[in-house]
Amino acid sequence: MKILYLTSTFHPSTNGVAVCVKTTMETLLQKGHEVTVLAPDNSSVKDDSKNVIRYSSVTNPLNTDYPLPIVPINSKIIDLLLNTKYDIVHAHHPFHIAWFADTYAKRYKVPFVFTYHTKYLMYADIYLKFLSKKLRTNIVNFGTDYACKSADLVFAPSTAIKTELINKFPYINVETMPTGVKFPNNITNENNYLRNKLQLDNETKILLSLSRVSKEKNIQLSIESLKNLPTQYHLVIVGSGPDEGNLKQYADNRGVSNRVTFFGRVPHEDVPNLMNSSDIFVSPSITETQGLGLLEAMSFGLPVVSVKTEVSTEWVPFSIGMVTENDSRDFAEGILKVSKNYDENKKCEIKEYASSFTLEKTTDLLLEKYQDVINRKALTIALNNTGWQSWSIDTKPVLKIPARNYPPQRDTYLAPAIQESEEKTNKITGWCSWYAYFDRISEEVIKNQAEFIYKNQEHIPLEYVIVDDGWTKWGDWRSVNSLKFPHGLKQLASEISERNLKPGIWLAPFLVEKDSDTFRDHRDWLVSYQGILSEGFKVTPLLDRLWKYKRYILDIKQQGVREYLYESIHTLIETYGFKLLKLDFLYAPYFDRNLDTKEAGYLIHHFLEELKMRYPDVHINACGIPLVTALGVSDSVRIGPDTVAPYLDGLPLISSYINSLKVEWAVNTINKRHWTSKFWINDPDVFVCRKSLGLSDDIIMRLQNTIIKTNGNILLGDDLTELSDQDYKKYIYPLFAKSDEKITDKLILRPAEVSNV
Repeated sequence: MKILYLTSTFHPSTNGVAVCVKTTMETLLQKGHEVTVLAPDNSSVKDDSKNVIRYSSVTNPLNTDYPLPIVPINSKIIDLLLNTKYDIVHAHHPFHIAWFADTYAKRYKVPFVFTYHTKYLMYADIYLKFLSKKLRTNIVNFGTDYACKSADLVFAPSTAIKTELINKFPYINVETMPTGVKFPNNITNENNYLRNKLQLDNETKILLSLSRVSKEKNIQLSIESLKNLPTQYHLVIVGSGPDEGNLKQYADNRGVSNRVTFFGRVPHEDVPNLMNSSDIFVSPSITETQGLGLLEAMSFGLPVVSVKTEVSTEWVPFSIGMVTENDSRDFAEGILKVSKNYDENKKCEIKEYASSFTLEKTTDLLLEKYQDVINRKALTIALNNTGWQSWSIDTKPVLKIPARNYPPQRDTYLAPAIQESEEKTNKITGWCSWYAYFDRISEEVIKNQAEFIYKNQEHIPLEYVIVDDGWTKWGDWRSVNSLKFPHGLKQLASEISERNLKPGIWLAPFLVEKDSDTFRDHRDWLVSYQGILSEGFKVTPLLDRLWKYKRYILDIKQQGVREYLYESIHTLIETYGFKLLKLDFLYAPYFDRNLDTKEAGYLIHHFLEELKMRYPDVHINACGIPLVTALGVSDSVRIGPDTVAPYLDGLPLISSYINSLKVEWAVNTINKRHWTSKFWINDPDVFVCRKSLGLSDDIIMRLQNTIIKTNGNILLGDDLTELSDQDYKKYIYPLFAKSDEKITDKLILRPAEVSNV
């Protein structure tokens, strides 16, 4: 695997991020992977690995351990990036570093990964106090929000931070990734390293503090806790930083300076000496997010006392350490408790626990997550290369008409993690009303078709009768047009079921028409942008404003909207008895300009996921759906545009030309998507053959062959009572025949005969 790391801090800096990037790089290289690190210049650098390329930086006057990185670009980096394609681009810093990483990843269509290493706002509150609270909050949120929302995968150092990020951005892909530590295999350092160096006797209990010496590390608490500890407890503060002078003065003022040693900064490779010769590791930091120091200490068998943070609560179990309040008395009490209970058995127990976080194991987990996101990115690209949503017939049109076939901006929704499977076996057959009657349906029309199918099931083995558009106004999914369906949907579904058929029903859940009760009573449910309602039918801007099919988008981020939709669907399924949902125009949330595409995709996927969880036995047929969002949550998916336009019936020349063109588009698109049958049942749309459509025999046969080859759903879209015996023999029967079955004349019962049976 070729991996590109971009970081704002690196060796010889000794902060957690720098150590994490360096040790992870080294472990990946040992495992045979190719890793390149783009890191800022550092005046202390003496030599670098060939895998590290430095870019310009300036000295940070507030913290020398964090040089201020300029944009990671120079002639060497340009040459590298132009001639190398990486499998993963991983940024370890937000702001311009993440932007650069994301830009490169998009250019080469590879995953962009971001690690949310720390609580950036907390650091801003400490180091950027010269800015107003609002301004520094906006700056931090701008940089971190961009990185999190742009990334294909975000790593959080703890479950608590993962939860925090998901609560803020439910639609991003976040995984917990603890920072691995080098587990000491053979300790050869002398156990008395610190005692000898500091001339401390064997009775002295050495408390080790290892961190940057700065205000956010809260080291003052450790010094203050000495006032509540016996005199044999000695604090060794390892590290350097801007707060060192203040802390020395504080220790002197508190009368404990003789029990505190400021050891200074040490190379990371010298840390084993310190760990192996200490008694307790103390971590008073209130900004800890990685837990690197905690886990590293435990890998040496050291008991840990830490102030309560998300990380310490997660990584320090009560049985092997203490998590205390940010209070010197409580902190001292924690030190005394772990000191009292510590022995050789406890040391072994602590080591055993820490062994779960070795660099070997965390890097294996990292590689597993890398491979997963690589696979998901590849699947996303492969699906989008066939066209964005069900009806998209190409990916690079001269004119984006109709607009709904193309994402309004770059679609960043990533394919969910799903398992490929063998081709689905629960394919459906049926009849759909829209293609025969458009929206001019009625109870009588549906019942006549159901009765005809029932009497001819021996010849036409159909399973479903689908009531398509026309049964209600768009958006009023709880009501029915009583003029068309005087006895209601429940009785209609019952009568279909009595004929050994399954009732199915169509709805466009995310769209509302202006004449609906929902539009009138719940304008607050509708999406608006800059005070204007958002239209979701999306043909062209002019037609969207003028014609009768104007439809408005429901805001499915609102809980009330989702509850309305779920309750409406519950009624259709549980009260009325429908066994199939044909869900249409599912792309609509993408045209909510208040959402980015990743969130829109998540909302669609989550809506379908919830439906599938509630009604696992109901067949969900997804239409007009961005293909990536359908993965794992739809039984069957439309993989092409409508085969015909039934509203053109009766216009011979226009109908013939347009419908022939539509069949051609459908066939070409379907043929590009046969391979998607490993994820869902392919639905190639209906088969039609009636004369009024103006289709030539060659066109009809091409459509028939495509549907047979697709080996997915088979749905019919003509008035079945009006087709001739020749139509059935030539066009219909072959759709259901086995490959070795000879097509023979079969007896079809006509309407008059059906009524007499």
